Amino acid sequence: GWRIDTSVPILIAATAFVAALLATIIRLWSVLTGAPRAFGRWRRERRRRKGYVALTQGMVAVAAGDPDEARRQARRADVLLNEPPLTMLLSAQAAQLNGDEDAARRYFEKMLESPETEFLGLRGLLVQAMREGDNTRAIELARRARGLRPKTPWVLSTLLDLETRGGAWREAAETLAQAQRARALAAPAARHHEAAILIEQSRQALAEKRGREALRLAEQAHRAEPDHLAAVIWLAERSLDAGKARAVERLVEQEWPRRPHPELLTCIAGRGPLPNRCNG
Repeated sequence: GWRIDTSVPILIAATAFVAALLATIIRLWSVLTGAPRAFGRWRRERRRRKGYVALTQGMVAVAAGDPDEARRQARRADVLLNEPPLTMLLSAQAAQLNGDEDAARRYFEKMLESPETEFLGLRGLLVQAMREGDNTRAIELARRARGLRPKTPWVLSTLLDLETRGGAWREAAETLAQAQRARALAAPAARHHEAAILIEQSRQALAEKRGREALRLAEQAHRAEPDHLAAVIWLAERSLDAGKARAVERLVEQEWPRRPHPELLTCIAGRGPLPNRCNG
């Protein structure tokens, strides 16, 4: 049976007070109920910062050649971060510093399972294979790395070197073309590699009794790098076999003033008056 009369300003003030009081209560309730989550986030962020510090210190230890400190920081980073892809590389490098290549290999192979670290794992395994002289395994790993990063200069140059060392001339020619497109090699180096590969392909063709193709490849090698002495001599020999004595004379006459190398004369000794003219 109560009746309260008041003015409009007092009513507005009372409503505002009640609204403010309710807002404060709701805010306090939100803070109280969200406190555990906020505390958990703070702890995770703190652990993450410490983990990255440990990761950085481990990398510094690797650079300084301190295997014990690198291994200790790798374990600490692994516990704090709980993100194996971030710490496996450090663990592998620490194992290598400690001379434990088997442990390093296990870490590198584990890295292949994650897309984020697969390329790093391949590089580590590739370096190990090259150090052990396993050319076949190294080529396999380098080709897989090329599949992931087809324009990476060190991948293309390493694969080119491995394929030429293994005598895979056709594959080496394809890798060289890809390296040229990606500008992974300087122009002079690319021309030198091209001439060397063509010479070896020509030798292979000659060994398989394909003389005409051997001559064609020798001509391509000479065009690729005219200053390549081996290409000049090989072209002269193939031209002589093909009965092109006059072409050989022109080739030697062209090269002799620049590089009077004895092999330029040896390759045509006894086949006409050219040696006398060159020596005279």
